[in-house]
Amino acid sequence: AYASLTHREHLEQAHAIFELKARRIGLQGVPPLGVSNPAPKPGKTRLAAPPGADLSTPPRTLARAPATEISGADDNQFAHLDAVMETGTPDEIEAAMAKLPQDVRDAYSSRG
Repeated sequence: AYASLTHREHLEQAHAIFELKARRIGLQGVPPLGVSNPAPKPGKTRLAAPPGADLSTPPRTLARAPATEISGADDNQFAHLDAVMETGTPDEIEAAMAKLPQDVRDAYSSRG
C-alpha cells in the first residue's frame, strides 16, 4: 500500500498519524507539516568555538603518527623497553639496554 506513494505522501500520512496520537494523549503544539526549522527554545544557545581557536585546520589524529608517539594502555616506565623486547632484534634489545643507567637496568631486570 505504501510502495506506490511518493516521499511527500509518506510524510503526510506519518504526520497525520502523529497528530492523531498526539491529540489522544493531550500533546499540544504539534508543528504543522513543512516546518523545517522550528523556533529555538528559550534559554538554549548553540555552542560557539572557544576564543582563539583555529578552526581552519582539522585536529591532529593518530592516522599518520609514528608508533613511538602513540602511548599504549600499559604506559609505564618500561613500556618502550617492553616493546623493543617483544619486536626487536637481539642487537636492538642490547642497544636499548645499553642506553639505560645501571640502576634502571637493574630495576627492569628484577621486576616480575
